Amino acid sequence: MDALLSITGMLVCLFGLVRVILAYTGTTRSAAPDPERVKRFIDSAPPIQAPLINDSNRTDSQ
Repeated sequence: MDALLSITGMLVCLFGLVRVILAYTGTTRSAAPDPERVKRFIDSAPPIQAPLINDSNRTDSQ
């Protein structure tokens, strides 16, 4: 009876380990940035206004 309980416990642990590994690989794959979406995000940004550019250069040189 003890052997059956031990074997069952080991099988449950192995099953859990496989589930954790599959979940981990799924999350790392989905965290990679999509280059097309990044490009669209950058392209949709409003342009920087000229006075803001000139003001930032003036404060850097002081």
